[in-house]
Amino acid sequence: MKKKLIISFFIVCLLAIVAISGLYYVVWGNNIDPSKSETIFIPPDQDYFSLVDVLVDKGIIKNANTFHWTSKLMTFNDTSIKAGKYSLKNIKDNRSLIQLIRSGRQTAINVTIGSARKLDQLVNRVSREMAFDSVALSEAITEKVEASNGYFNSQTIINLFIPNTYEVYWSDSPAKFLKRMQKEYDSFWSKNDREQKAKALSLSKNEVMTLASIVEKETNYNPEKPRIAGVYLNRIKRDIPLQADPTVVYSIGDFTIKRVLNKHLEFDSPYNTYMYPGLPPGPICLAGVASIDAVLNPEEHQYLYFCAKPGYEGQHNFARYLSEHNKNARTYQNWLNKEGIR
Repeated sequence: MKKKLIISFFIVCLLAIVAISGLYYVVWGNNIDPSKSETIFIPPDQDYFSLVDVLVDKGIIKNANTFHWTSKLMTFNDTSIKAGKYSLKNIKDNRSLIQLIRSGRQTAINVTIGSARKLDQLVNRVSREMAFDSVALSEAITEKVEASNGYFNSQTIINLFIPNTYEVYWSDSPAKFLKRMQKEYDSFWSKNDREQKAKALSLSKNEVMTLASIVEKETNYNPEKPRIAGVYLNRIKRDIPLQADPTVVYSIGDFTIKRVLNKHLEFDSPYNTYMYPGLPPGPICLAGVASIDAVLNPEEHQYLYFCAKPGYEGQHNFARYLSEHNKNARTYQNWLNKEGIR
């Protein structure tokens, strides 16, 4: 009898060891192959079984059954899943993967707000980097405009996006992304006395950025931007039309135009600063920081005109008087003809 009890005890222990070993294998066994994909993207509202399908299809988990068993043990289901981009570095077992996804400790991504002619171009670029699509972001922007109480409109809302590279989360909603952009916008204007400088120029922030967009398209040569800004500010003070060629190109919408001709100047648009005095209704592109700061810190001079300098990309000849400007313009036009630029 005693011998039977001892044997039974050893059998129970053996079964317990096997069970524990099996449980350890299920939960902590090496079931993840990070070499298949160093990161995974889990979109919002992804359910449990579709998530497992993705993990299997990409070869990230080696055994779906052990993952299911571990999920049951850890009560991991649809409501446990946090959307985001997750790094699988150092993730080897089911338990660690489930803990990672449940925690929402996702990896940040970098989204660069760069040059853009129009808002829809910017929206499309940002949406390609995020979980939301361009329609959702456009709708959120429309709501942002409506909630701004006239501060932004459909022409000026692009000013909310200050060119820079931002660290965000892939799964952020459009509203959360715009909230971040608002924070960066406010921070930008609170630095370096930018708000005070705008007031000193008798310009609103939107007007500063509209003028900066013209400077942006006039030259990519940063050292000249404060001087060009000074020219336009001089013209504004004297009620002289800006007559900025980039506004004509924007009005027409043909950005392949290399040479603005007289026929282009006749295109009727509120953005055509040859036809309409003052600043256009909004920016003609997303202005870079260098252009914005050039407007806020303009070079003080008496120049009223400038013309591209032949053979020097982005650089210009400046003039105080129209006669001098016309001479510079003829020199440039002759050079364009010689180069075959029509």
